[in-house]
Amino acid sequence: MSTVVEPRRHETRTGTVVWGLIVVVIGLAFITAQLTDIELDPVIVLLVILLGSGLALVAAGFIAAARGRNRTPSPHDVTSGDKGGNL
Repeated sequence: MSTVVEPRRHETRTGTVVWGLIVVVIGLAFITAQLTDIELDPVIVLLVILLGSGLALVAAGFIAAARGRNRTPSPHDVTSGDKGGNL
């Protein structure tokens, strides 16, 4: 009996992407404020960043939940009582 091992798919973690976008937006805001005469209200900038990142995380959660329902189990999924050593 031949066992074919499929490579495990590494999905991008949503939190990493969101934090990366937050850092990029903050950096662009600082650069914009320094290179132009535009004055940015830090409270408004912070509120927009928090709102955008929160919406991105909620949307990613919905997308992940929808994918999980439609996904067929792979051989790498834990189907027995073993949780992979996590407590």
